[in-house]
Amino acid sequence: RLPAPPDDFHALARLAGDMARLDAIEREDADAASALARDFGGRFAGADTDWPAIAAAIEWTRRALELAPGRPSERLAAHLADPAAREEYDARAAELRAATSAFAETIASALGGDFEARRTEWGTWGAAPFAGLRRWAADLAEHAPSASGWTEYRAAVRDLEGELGAGAADRIREATEASADAPGIVRRRIFRAWLDLVHAANPALGGFSATDHERIREEFREHDLAQNRSARARVRERCFARYPDRFATATGAGQISVLRGELSKKRRQMPVRRLFRRAPLILQALKPVMLMSPLAVSQYLSAGELASEAISFDAVIFDEASQIFPEDAVPALARAKQAIVAGDRKQLPPTGFFRRTRDDGADEDEDEEDADALAGRESILDALVGMAGDGVAEQYLSMHYRSRHEDLIRYSNRYFYDDRLLTFPAAGRETDGLGVRGVFVPDGRYDAGASRTNRVEAERVADEVFRLMRERPARESVGVVALSRAQADLIEQLVEHRRLTERDLDARFAEERSERFFVKNLENVQGDERDHIVLSVGYGPTASTGATPRRFGPINAEGGERRLNVAVSRARRSMTVVHSLSASDIGEDSRNPGPRLLRRYLDYVRDPAAAFQSAAHPDADPESPFEEAVRRGLEERGHRVASQVGVSGYRIDLAIESEDGAAFDLGVECDGATYHGAPAARDRDRLRQEVLEGLGWRIHRVWSASWVRDAGAQLDAIERSLAGARAERRLAAAAPSEAS
Repeated sequence: RLPAPPDDFHALARLAGDMARLDAIEREDADAASALARDFGGRFAGADTDWPAIAAAIEWTRRALELAPGRPSERLAAHLADPAAREEYDARAAELRAATSAFAETIASALGGDFEARRTEWGTWGAAPFAGLRRWAADLAEHAPSASGWTEYRAAVRDLEGELGAGAADRIREATEASADAPGIVRRRIFRAWLDLVHAANPALGGFSATDHERIREEFREHDLAQNRSARARVRERCFARYPDRFATATGAGQISVLRGELSKKRRQMPVRRLFRRAPLILQALKPVMLMSPLAVSQYLSAGELASEAISFDAVIFDEASQIFPEDAVPALARAKQAIVAGDRKQLPPTGFFRRTRDDGADEDEDEEDADALAGRESILDALVGMAGDGVAEQYLSMHYRSRHEDLIRYSNRYFYDDRLLTFPAAGRETDGLGVRGVFVPDGRYDAGASRTNRVEAERVADEVFRLMRERPARESVGVVALSRAQADLIEQLVEHRRLTERDLDARFAEERSERFFVKNLENVQGDERDHIVLSVGYGPTASTGATPRRFGPINAEGGERRLNVAVSRARRSMTVVHSLSASDIGEDSRNPGPRLLRRYLDYVRDPAAAFQSAAHPDADPESPFEEAVRRGLEERGHRVASQVGVSGYRIDLAIESEDGAAFDLGVECDGATYHGAPAARDRDRLRQEVLEGLGWRIHRVWSASWVRDAGAQLDAIERSLAGARAERRLAAAAPSEAS
């Protein structure tokens, strides 16, 4: 039945097609009806099926299967297909929740927190499958004997995380599997946190840059050197500014006239003393610095009552003050506003041979307040040391600048200066031309009865002098010191005789050299120094009997130990001790310390390294953990490293040995106690490094802030410096030596 017949043929054709498709759908529905009835049961009602209700049921089923993954059991399927009342399910859920809570409490109580569920395959105890729990429990029972160690470990972990926060143990495990490393890792983390706190409070520290800091140090060194040059220029400027104007005053013009008159004379000039009395102000204005002996001050400088006739000084400086009698120094002190008295009480006192000795007991009854304050003092140095604190400030000069090798001063530092001298180590252990060397002359004989000389020994001394002059560069100077005057005269004669046949060395003996060759005895060598010193002992077995008398000239006398100290400390580069006298020939029972110290010195000369503790030993302890870390890093890279190289107060923190082990190629300085203990930036950042570089060191500095940030980069920088130092050493070794 159509609502209306088709209007035309095309409408009829469309209607026929729709009817054919409808017929096909009805046949498909009829074919699928039995399958749909099986799938949806009573929910399928043919054409009257409520398909939205079926879709909702499918979604419910999907969600139920997600809650119970896998193929549902028949019992579960039955409940899903034909569920019971809701109240029954609620009661069952409450029972399961209570059982789960009881299970978790039982696990926590039994295990005491010693086992972490998050480290198991199931993650939480509540989600643990029973089969997995059975396997885990069986494994635990198998390892029950080690349970006590495990519980101790877990207790330690809890304590650690209580201090450092949850997860601290995990981070340690990630860093290492070795328990011995754990304390170091914890300390590093604590120190890192502390550093972060310090850096936050001090941004300048947190932003430390080794490159910027080295640039600042270099700028400081340049400015410091420029300041020295500027200071000299300012002194000259002020001196020239004080030059007299002949038209300034009548007094000044008169003194200028006197001086010009004397300068115009060809002969019969005014005596110096009278000239100083007639023109003191002009002379001092022209020459504000005067170099004079104490006696010359008394002889030539006027001390008149009028200011125009007196010469006074802003400062008077005494050098070698241990050799100046107190009474000789008084005239110079009286003309000074301040005085600087430099000397060494362990060196020679002034000689009193031409002075009449004073009876010390003559003035026993003299009033103490009226007593001579200088009485009983050998020198002005002793007098002022005794007055320290009464307007006199005493300062100990501990820096030893002369010796280029510590062995040259080490003996004196130990026995005379109580190891208070600050010396600097040389870069070479066995460097040619540096250090102390003993030359024993077994056939040398001392002529005690006649000449009081030892000719064989003197000839060997001459050999050593000419050897040094041929082997050492021309710029290096040579001197000879003998313990007696007679031995010094003989050595000088032998040297002069050899000069006649070895004229190629005349330049080394030239008078115009800044440091000419000399031969001196103990009494007059103080104040002199040379690059190389040859010391002749002279005394020894006698020519007549072969016995060794216990007479050693000035060494035997009172104060002989001070003479010995002078003799053994004159060299800058090397000391060659020529001796026929053995240490065993001198008894330790001598009343005077001089012979005893001579015996010890001969022992020292025989083997300086064995006499005291070794200057550098591979097992020496680093000064700080920082140095130890740097050393360990270098050794791990295959380098041989010595710690604390040196024998006195100043030591190189770390030194990398050369490939042949004969020297140190690189010194590594860490900014530890030695660096920050320096009294001034000039000492810390310029002078000490200049001294060390002058002794042959190549220095590389490691800054702790940079090391903490990136230790590997700092080790790389050290190795680059080491490669450069070794390249320089190879070039120096390949270069031709300087002709003598």
